[in-house]
Amino acid sequence: MYKKTIFLLLIVLLYGCSEELEKKFDYEIGEVVLGDVRVEVEIADSYEKVMFGLMEREKLGKKEGMLFIFTDEEPRTFWMKNTLIPLDIIFINSSLDIVKIQHAVPCKTETCPIYPSGKPAKFVLEVNEGFSEEYGVEEGMKVEIST
Repeated sequence: MYKKTIFLLLIVLLYGCSEELEKKFDYEIGEVVLGDVRVEVEIADSYEKVMFGLMEREKLGKKEGMLFIFTDEEPRTFWMKNTLIPLDIIFINSSLDIVKIQHAVPCKTETCPIYPSGKPAKFVLEVNEGFSEEYGVEEGMKVEIST
């Protein structure tokens, strides 16, 4: 009986630790609409949240993502250091037009490639790799953002 109790406590402890790794911050939830597809997003609107992003996440729901909100509009670069899942990185300007879509893969080395917006962007949406192709999301499309 004692061994079973210790085993159950260990499972609960490990589960709690995995949840903590999955979500380092308490993110507000918003919505981004791309065409007729709605994406539930976690809002990264502070320096710390933007810097951590989706690092260490092992999964992301099919219509879930993270929306990075910046105070200014300028060319952006993202990288995939410590990011475990491949992503579509969708750069959006202040007029809510998609200016660039990058397909990014996890980086497992010290030197990681960067993924530039090419044009000024105020928002960046990260979703699962292949999302853009699956839902017909293209550069030049308008998006709606609700935070």
